[in-house]
This record gives sequence, C-alpha cells and structure tokens, in this order.
Amino acid sequence: MGSLRPRATAARAACLPACLRSGVAETPGHSRPRCLPACLRSGVAETPGHSRTRCLPACLRSGVAETPGHSRTRCLPAYGGVAETPGHSPACPPCLPACPPCLPALTALPALTALPALPCPALPWPAASNYSVVVLSNKARWGRGDPRPQPPAHTNGKIEWSSETYHPRRGLRLGAVEAETATETTPRRGPTEYAAARVADIPSAFRLLVTPRVIDLALAATNLEGRRRLGRDWKAMDATELLGYLGLLILAGVYRSRNEAAESLWHEGSGRAVFRAAMPMKRFHECSRMLRFDDRETRAARLASDKLAAIRDVWDEWARRLPLLYDPGPDVTVDEQLVPFRGRCAFRQYMPSKPARYGLKVWAACDAESSYAWKMQIYTGKSSSASEKEKNQGARVVMDLTEGLSGPRNVTCDNFFTSYELARRLLDERGLTVVGTVRKNKPELPRALLDAKGRAVFSSKFAFTPAAALVSYVPKRNGNVLLLSTLHTGDARVSAAGHAKPDIILHYNATKGGVDNLDKLVGTYSCRRKTGRWPLAVFHNVLDVSAYNAFVLWRELRPEWMRGKLNKRRAFLERLGEELVTPLVERRRRLPRTDASAALVKKAAAARSSAEVEEEAEEGEEEEEEEGHGHGRAEPDAADDPTGPGKRKRCQRCPRSKDRKTSIVCCGCARYICGSCVRAYCPECVDP
Repeated sequence: MGSLRPRATAARAACLPACLRSGVAETPGHSRPRCLPACLRSGVAETPGHSRTRCLPACLRSGVAETPGHSRTRCLPAYGGVAETPGHSPACPPCLPACPPCLPALTALPALTALPALPCPALPWPAASNYSVVVLSNKARWGRGDPRPQPPAHTNGKIEWSSETYHPRRGLRLGAVEAETATETTPRRGPTEYAAARVADIPSAFRLLVTPRVIDLALAATNLEGRRRLGRDWKAMDATELLGYLGLLILAGVYRSRNEAAESLWHEGSGRAVFRAAMPMKRFHECSRMLRFDDRETRAARLASDKLAAIRDVWDEWARRLPLLYDPGPDVTVDEQLVPFRGRCAFRQYMPSKPARYGLKVWAACDAESSYAWKMQIYTGKSSSASEKEKNQGARVVMDLTEGLSGPRNVTCDNFFTSYELARRLLDERGLTVVGTVRKNKPELPRALLDAKGRAVFSSKFAFTPAAALVSYVPKRNGNVLLLSTLHTGDARVSAAGHAKPDIILHYNATKGGVDNLDKLVGTYSCRRKTGRWPLAVFHNVLDVSAYNAFVLWRELRPEWMRGKLNKRRAFLERLGEELVTPLVERRRRLPRTDASAALVKKAAAARSSAEVEEEAEEGEEEEEEEGHGHGRAEPDAADDPTGPGKRKRCQRCPRSKDRKTSIVCCGCARYICGSCVRAYCPECVDP
C-alpha cells in the first residue's frame, strides 16, 4: 500500500488517535487501511536491531507521550531520526502514536515489519534477550465488526521471531550462479572408495556388512551352546554351514515364506528343492535353536549394565561397518523403525501407529534418496542407573545418529525430534540444517502461529529468526501444521498449485520417507522367522538391512546390471542366497531322496569337479613350464611307474575342503589318491 499524503497537523492530531483507540474509522474520510498502517507499512524500518514490542510501547502504552521523562522527539526518533512516512517528520503527532496503541490489533494486518531487537538508547530497558518480537502475519485479515485480536504472548524469553526474513535472497530455490556454486559444494552420494575397491561380486558386497568377525562371534557362541545342551550329539558348525544357513533364510524371504512352516519348505512335493539339497530339516531346526551371540553363563553380570548384552558384540561390530561403506547425499532422514516381536523383552515397545504395534524400537539415519541405513541404534528403554526420566531424548538421538556427518547436509525428522535448540546445535556444531515438523507444546513457538481457528484453508503464516524459519500451514479447516527449518531461512514462497504449500513443506514431504521406505523394502522380502528370543529377532533384522545395503552398494557400483528391469532387488537377493548356499550343497555327501534336490546336488558336484579339473590343469601347465625352464630338459614320463612317486597334487577322492596333497597315483585309473584312500592288496589278489 502506498503512503499517506500529509494532512493538516490539527486534523491528524484529532483523528488518528481516535480511530486507533476505538478500533473503527470514526472520522469521516479516514479508513483503517489508510490510517493505521500508514506509518508502519511504508518505510517504517526504524533502526536495525530494534523491536517494536520492546521500545515503541515503552513510552506510548497510553497512546500519547505521557511517560515521565520521555517525549516523542526523544524516544521514537531514536529509532532512526528519519521520517517514517514520506512527508512526515519524526515529531509528527499523528504518526508517532499510531503504532503502539494499535499494535495488539495489528496482528492481523498484512505485511507489517517486525524488527530485530536492540535496547532503545533512550530507555533503560533490560537486555535484548529478555523480550520477544510479536509475529505479524501477511495472510490473515481483520475487518469491521470482528473481535479485536488479543496480543500474542511472548516466547520463553530466549527466541525472537519476526514476520520478515533476515535473508531475503536465501532459500531452497537458487539462481543460476548460486546453483552452480551449490553444486560444487553438494556432498557426493554413493559407496565409499573402501567399498568400491572390495565389491567384486554379490556375496562380497554382503560380506562387507556381515563380516568374518560377525561370523566368528556367532560360531563361537553357537558351538558353545550346542555342546552344553546336546553334548556329543552336537555336530560342530563351521563358517560354510553358517553362511549356508543364512542363505536359506534369505531365500525363504525371497519366496515370501517367512510365515511358512519349515515342514512346508522341506516338503517333497510342494517344497523348494534348494532347502532339501542344502541340509536336512532336522539340522536346520538344530541350528535355529542353538544360534547364539554370546556366552549365556556370563550374561547375567553383563546385563546389569547393558540390556543389549545378549547381542552387544555382534551389533556393535555390524553397526560400526554401516557408515564406512556409504556417503549419504545432501538429505538425511532420522526416524524410528519397529522390529516386530511379541515375546518377552524388557525393552519391548508398543507403537499403535506401526503395522506390527509390538516390537523393538530402532533409531535409524538413512539417506533420503537411496534409503541406505547409515547409522542405527537400538532403544533399550530407561537406563537402570538413571534416577530421572531422560530429557530431550529426541535431540540426543539425532546428535548420536549424525555424529561423523558434516555439512552441507540437511536432516529431516518428525516432531518427536525437532526443536529449536536441536536445530541451533546442529547448525553451530556440525554445519547441518534441519527441516521437521514441530509439536505445538514447544515453549519457543509464538502464539500467533498456533491458533488455526478462523484461518482460510491452504493459508500460511511465517516467522523468522536470523537462523531459522517457522511456518504454520492450514491443510484443512481449523487444523494447522507447524514446520521448522534452518535450510529455508529466507524462503517464504508457496507453491502455485491449488494447495499453495510452502517450499518448506514440499521439501519435508520429499525427504521425510527415508526410514519408512527402508522399513517397507525390508519387510517385502524379510528373512525373519517366528521366534521367542529377541536377540534372534534383532539378528534377523540385521540380515535384512545388510542385504538391502548390499543391494544399494551393488546397484550404484554396477549401474549397468539388469538395466531397465523392475525386479532387480528380488533377483539380487535370490542370487545372494544361492551363492551362500552353493558351498554347502557342494560338500553334501548323501543325496536327498527327492529327484529335484538330488539333481541340484549332482549339478553342484559336477560344477565343482569341472572347476577343480580346470584348476589342476592350469596348475600342471604352470609347473611343467617352471620345471622345463629350471632344468633345461624334460623329465621322464611318470606313466612308466604309475604307483611311484610323482608330482604332488590334491587327492581326487577326498573333499576339496580337506586339500590333501599326495604323490601316489592309482595303477588302475591313474588318479591321485592320498594315504587314507589307499587299500593294500597282495600281487596274487590284484592279478589272480
């Protein structure tokens, strides 16, 4: 709105305070849009660092300059000593008292400027941090006959909000030059160099997460439990068998058989051939019952200080690997995951908003685009040593999950985590911005943005500090949602679509689903089985997340793999399960009863034999070349004395895993055999 033209001093002195105090335009020819905001809207910008709620009302609360020791020419001109409205002087009687008396009523007027706070040089008021600025929106309207709005309450005395941005050129949408600069500083998203150098095939990507250390910990605890409970009947498990067992779990998830009984999976007619080919069902049940991750007899002492003692070593080793293999992109999502579990557990949670409702809560930080699980932390409930309830738990969780993460990155989280103090700490300590919903009971929120009654649908109110932006959006009648952002500190724009959503909400909607998407994808092909032991439920979730993270690594390192296909993840998991099971199938001594399973065992054995023959042939050629070069002449043919000593090779009757080398050759078939495979016969029995 343009500025008012100067009128006679007597007319201004007579009419302006009258229409301000009564709330209606009582003087003919004067209206509220022309009188009230005239000296505030068009060039009021007093002195930067001054607040209208702190200095202006100080000496003008009664509507006139009646405060002892203060005058209009002493207090108000201190803001700048310039004419606020063109044609008006700082000592203009109608202009000076116009703002303070009507300030409570102006909370609904458009485009009013609230200024940052500095103490007024003419008044002995306390420090700037003891007061707050009233937020004035540019959306609401106040017409004739409406009830006079009440003055918004101050905040908790530490945060001051303004209706105008402090950084008008900063925001999510950047210009061409700014976008080019931002591209240079945008963090690179994808596998680290460490992961790229070690991912050679699909199983190697999985083993980067489920490391040999994890396998060794599980093997030691499982064999110890098996010997204690079954004694001599327990057959010691090795790494090949444990990896094969994990491969069967992954294949069960691929076939959507997590709730299917094991008897059905091993059924001769309707079951899958790979399960019977890998191991008997009885052995599978034994492995499931004996699978442990710590020493059960020493667990009680560790439980006194650690509720996660039953799987602590495995969990820490696995969680330590997650951030080493992947660099998140510019947006990271922090949220909670619920691992379904209904058994006995001291820290089992009830979350009615989750599909499973009962389970173990896991805090997770994921890349917003790929949903790679970058960090995870199990919530074990209230600490036994803590006498009081933990305060600011959401902020503590976000600080833990973003440790080691540096800017320029943004963290998106929901209202359980978001607070102004968290946003300030992340920005000051780590250079990370925050976008998240805010609960309405936060003390730092201005009251002007909390009430949604009477506001138009799809309307927005904004408030700003030098480091943050707050928006109150009304998606439906008498209901609003609040979002805090330190990324959009200068962005008060809204979408041109019918819903007119602010850019802050659009960015939040685009990046809030990182953990939820991980939960959905993991649940689609989950390997978890029914169990009453919570450590096993946690371990099943470890396998699910590891398989998904390995898929993300493989997909981004091999973008040409199955390009254009929609079933990449299912094919990856099926390939991974088969690769883990194959060594277990190859060493199977007895053939299964079903033809399909027996055919798998024979096929694996034939593939292994052909690979061994090719390997031995290559080794023989290399050795012959070395001997020829070393002696300068060819050695005599060993076929003249097949039973005599010759070149040492692997026994062709023993399993490849035993790797027994021998120089004895069978006189009948000319195959290499070790001492345990030799049978002694006299010449009469051999040649009767």
